[in-house]
Amino acid sequence: MPPSTLAQFQFPSVALVGLICGFFIFRTFLGSNKRLPPGPKAHPLVGNTFQLAEHYPWLQLSEWTVKYGSIIHLKVLGTHMVVLGSREIAYELLGKRSAIYSDRPPMHMARLSGYGNAVPIQHCGDDSKAQRKFINQEFSPSAIIKYQKIQERQARKLAQIILDFPEQLERQVKFHVGSIIMRTVYGYWLTGPEDPFLTNPLTAMANFSEAIASGVWLVDILPFVKYIPKWLPGTSFLSKSEQWKTIVMNTTYMPYEWSKEQILSGKSLEPNFSASIFNQNNGVLDPDVEHTLIWSTSSVMGGGMDNNMSTIMTFILAMILYPDVQRKAQQEIFNVIGDSVLPSLSDKPSLPYVQSLVTEVYRWHPSMPLGIPHCLTQDDNYNGMFLPKDTLVIPNVWHMMHDPQIFSDPEVFNPERYKGLDSEMQKVTDITFGFGRRRCPGFDFAQQSIFAIVATILVTCDILPDVETELPKAEYTSGGIVFPKPFKYKLQPRSDHMRQLLRSYIEEMEVLL
Repeated sequence: MPPSTLAQFQFPSVALVGLICGFFIFRTFLGSNKRLPPGPKAHPLVGNTFQLAEHYPWLQLSEWTVKYGSIIHLKVLGTHMVVLGSREIAYELLGKRSAIYSDRPPMHMARLSGYGNAVPIQHCGDDSKAQRKFINQEFSPSAIIKYQKIQERQARKLAQIILDFPEQLERQVKFHVGSIIMRTVYGYWLTGPEDPFLTNPLTAMANFSEAIASGVWLVDILPFVKYIPKWLPGTSFLSKSEQWKTIVMNTTYMPYEWSKEQILSGKSLEPNFSASIFNQNNGVLDPDVEHTLIWSTSSVMGGGMDNNMSTIMTFILAMILYPDVQRKAQQEIFNVIGDSVLPSLSDKPSLPYVQSLVTEVYRWHPSMPLGIPHCLTQDDNYNGMFLPKDTLVIPNVWHMMHDPQIFSDPEVFNPERYKGLDSEMQKVTDITFGFGRRRCPGFDFAQQSIFAIVATILVTCDILPDVETELPKAEYTSGGIVFPKPFKYKLQPRSDHMRQLLRSYIEEMEVLL
C-alpha cells in the first residue's frame, strides 16, 4: 500500500481536523435530493469509503452490480462515483453522450507525478484533440500497414529466443513488445532488456498504475493537502510524486530528443511516428506542434507496453490450461498456410479461430479490469436516475466480460463462443479498448502486434505445463493494469523444421529492417 493513504494520514492539528470535517459535511449535505442510482448504504460523512476493497475492487463492484443493478452509485468522502456493469449502458453514456462524459477526474496524484499531459488522463481540450489527431492519423487501419514487417520481425525474434532460453519468457516478452513500440514511435531498436529506453517506460508505467488507483492517495480525496509543507506528517506523497515526475520526464524527453536528432541528421530509421510528423512539417515544428508530438509519442509508448505484455502472458497461461484450444489454433494455421512459411499479418482474415483466441484472451482476464474513470461535466439523467456533475464514471470492464447473461460459463476460456464472427468478437474489443471519445486511438496497431506474436508462437512452439508442478492457477496481481502471477511452464519447438524456418526469416528480415 502506498504511503499517504487515508488510513495512514496523521492530521497535524485540531484545526485541520475541523476543516476536513467541515469540508465533508458541506459536500455531503449540500448535495441534491434527486434519485441517485442504487448502491450499498453509505455511512455519514465518509460514505462508502471504507466499504471499498483495497485489492481486486472490480470483484467487489461486480458483486454489488449483481445485487443492485447494472448502474450503481457510491459516495467516497463526498465524491459521487457511478460504476457501469453493462456494455449497453456504457455505450449509451460514454459513447452516445460522450460530449459530457469524456473528461477525466482531477487525479491529483497522477498529475503531480507528471502524467497530466498524457492522452489517457488528459483533460478534454485543444491539446487533447491535437494529440489524438496525430495518433489517429499515424495508427489508422490503412496507415499501420507500413509497420507490419516490424511487428512480424519482433514476433519471430521473440519466438526464437524463448525457444533458446525459455526461462526468460517474461523478460523477453517485455523486451520484444517494447522493441516494436520504440521502433515504431521513435525509429529506435532497443539494444537489450536493460536498455534505459525500455526500463524507464516500464518503471513509469508501474508508477502510473499506482498513481491512478482509486481511493488510495489522500491528495485525491483531499486535494488541498498538496499545499501542506512536506515536513508535516502524512505528506510523503509529495516527495514520491517528485521522484515519479523525474522518471516521467526522462521517459518522455530522452527518446524524443534522440529521435529528433536522428531525423534532422538524416539518419532516422523510417517509417516511424516522430519522422512522419517532421516530414509533414518539412522538418520544422513550431513549439505547439512539437509539444503535441512529444506527448503523443510518449502516450503511445506508455499505453502500448504494459497492456500488451499482460495480454501476451495471459495467452501463455491460457494455452497451458486449455491445451485443446492451443492444438485447434495450431491446426487452423497449418490448414491455411501449411508448414513451409510462417504466418504473417496478411493471413489474419483467413485465421478466424486464432482471432477468436486473441479475443478470448482480452475477455478472460482483461489487462485493465476497471479502466480509467471518466468525469461527468454537467448534470445528467438516465432512466429516471440523477447523475450529478463531476461524478466519476467507472466502467467495470471485468464484470462486462464475465456477465453470464452475455458470455455463458465466463470463467472458461472458450474461443468458440464467437463462432469466428467479427460481430461477436467486436462485443469484446469494443469494451477492451475503451468507450466513446476516450477509446484507445492505437487499438488497431495493438491488435496487430498481439496477433503477430500469438500466431508466431503458436506455429513454432508447444506451450506445456511444467511436469514437476501442478497446473498453474489463473491468479493475477491487483492494480490499474494487472498481470498473471508467476507460473511454471515448458516451451519446446514444434519441430526442427519450424525452428530453422524461424532462423531463415529472421536473417532475411535483419537485412531489410
